[in-house]
Amino acid sequence: MENKVLPIGSIVKLKDDDNKIVIIGYDVRADNKTHKYTALPYPFGYNSQELFFLFNDEDIENVIFEGYKINNYELVEKIVCDHFEKQSKKEGEVNE
Repeated sequence: MENKVLPIGSIVKLKDDDNKIVIIGYDVRADNKTHKYTALPYPFGYNSQELFFLFNDEDIENVIFEGYKINNYELVEKIVCDHFEKQSKKEGEVNE
């Protein structure tokens, strides 16, 4: 799923976690690391800043529901993937 981006509103289950979460955003930086996705618990949503989930493709065990894709979603997907790839390369340069 490296060059793919799940749409906002997608519901996933992460590895080693029984809870379902809903994707609300992309490309969040925390603890000097960029995470591809930001999510909240499903179906409860935002209750506390401590309940945000930050994760990447390899953390996803199962996609339960794929969110809505607009007509030109491929363009959105390309923009998000390109940006994420640039951020990841910058992190690699900093960490070397």
